[in-house]
Amino acid sequence: MTGGGHHLYEFNVGKSPRDRSRLYVFSGGFGPIKDSCGDPEVTTIDSLGLQEGQHFGYIFDMGDYWPHELEVKAIEQGPLKGNYPTLIEKVGPSPPQYADVEEEEEEGEDE
Repeated sequence: MTGGGHHLYEFNVGKSPRDRSRLYVFSGGFGPIKDSCGDPEVTTIDSLGLQEGQHFGYIFDMGDYWPHELEVKAIEQGPLKGNYPTLIEKVGPSPPQYADVEEEEEEGEDE
């Protein structure tokens, strides 16, 4: 269930994508955010009891706060054919993760 590299991130698997009653938080090794949080580094997605059509939340990079809403489209026994996870819909352009670095690279190309 990992999903953030070296950034802090969380999965919200409550009654809605913003419901933090079932929370899985990657703390970056800084210890638990609170004792009731699950660890996404060891939690398997099949242990969550998700249902088809259920929506849950994923927040990437707690500093920049990039929220995502995920929907369970199907639950099938694996192994599945194709590449997973699969992006179903994207709304708007993706912002640069490190805007300052990318701007510096573009400026360097102009010289």
